[in-house]
Amino acid sequence: MSNVSNIVPFPAGADSPQGQYIDSHGVLLEQFGLPAATGRIFAYLLLRDEPATLDTIAADLEISKSSASVGARHLLDAGVVRRLNQRGSRVVLYESVDSFESLVETDIVRRAMLVEKWRQGVALAPSERARQRMAQLVDLYDFTLTETRATLERWRKRRRR
Repeated sequence: MSNVSNIVPFPAGADSPQGQYIDSHGVLLEQFGLPAATGRIFAYLLLRDEPATLDTIAADLEISKSSASVGARHLLDAGVVRRLNQRGSRVVLYESVDSFESLVETDIVRRAMLVEKWRQGVALAPSERARQRMAQLVDLYDFTLTETRATLERWRKRRRR
């Protein structure tokens, strides 16, 4: 990661705390099923004050432009990065969003879909033991959904102050 010093307005080499953070962020997001490059791009954009082109991202992180493009698309879909088109130019810039409520909202929607699918399984379970197991799973996730929604609402009220 020799170009990492171009990422942020402070010195950040491959062995710097910022460079290590970017790399470890990539490793962490791999555990969530995303490519390491996507996690590294996310950390890179979080640390930047200015938007970056795919060419800049690829060069600074020493990844291919196609990996930068795929990673940026994943982050766009997750709602944590925005794409900025330049008027009169084909150059596209990417930057981190400043609010991450969309991550929690997306998680809520996905978990609610799982709960609904598991509810169907409760009705289809061939035995009482299987029904109880699935009902317990539904109850647990229903509880976490209720709590997460309430937490998000408290967060929003807190931010409005």
